[in-house]
Amino acid sequence: MGQRGYFYVGGQYIGEDGKNTMRGQVYVEVVAPKDVRHPYPLVLIHGNAQTPTNWMGTPDGRKGWADFFVEQGYIVYMMEQPMRGRSAWHPSDGATRMFRVDEEERLFTDNARSGEWPQAKKQTQWPGEGPGKGKKGDPVFDAFYATQVEALASTEETEKANQAAGAADLIADIANVGDVPQGFSEHAFAGPTDQRRAQQGDLVAQLPCVQIDSLHLVLHRRAQSQ
Repeated sequence: MGQRGYFYVGGQYIGEDGKNTMRGQVYVEVVAPKDVRHPYPLVLIHGNAQTPTNWMGTPDGRKGWADFFVEQGYIVYMMEQPMRGRSAWHPSDGATRMFRVDEEERLFTDNARSGEWPQAKKQTQWPGEGPGKGKKGDPVFDAFYATQVEALASTEETEKANQAAGAADLIADIANVGDVPQGFSEHAFAGPTDQRRAQQGDLVAQLPCVQIDSLHLVLHRRAQSQ
């Protein structure tokens, strides 16, 4: 690793003059290798109820995708979606929600036993051993669940905030330092929002997706066609 830093993009002042606060700003962490071997950087965007810790390591202690890509010579930007974690939630943003343990088990960690869709039985790669694998009380599950955060309950407002700060401001800031075009990689809930990032013309080169939230993407495309 050569350098590590952070910055904020987006955000606007709200409220009456003299008593302003800021909302909508987004935290971005950047990691650069000593030897940059690729002409464009990667922008990694986590899923719902998550933070960039998803990209930094796994709950069973293995290195994450961020370190892997830096080792391959990429500059990596990790964006923390707005209104959660270090991209601060403001009281005017609205209600938040947090996934319960049983929801996490059904959706992510214990699919083979708890999942309710046809292919769920094939989802067996969650790390761990024994009958408690992927469930509360297992050390790997507990380490994962500890990383979960509250996120804005409104899908629509989350996507609007992501588009404003993540797509427009972050892409522009990266472009201004010469790191263009960019490749985006997103996970789960970030998917439908980041499909819009692909509409940023020549500033986005690639858009690899990891287990994106296809339902929201379908609804978005249906709304566009109406």
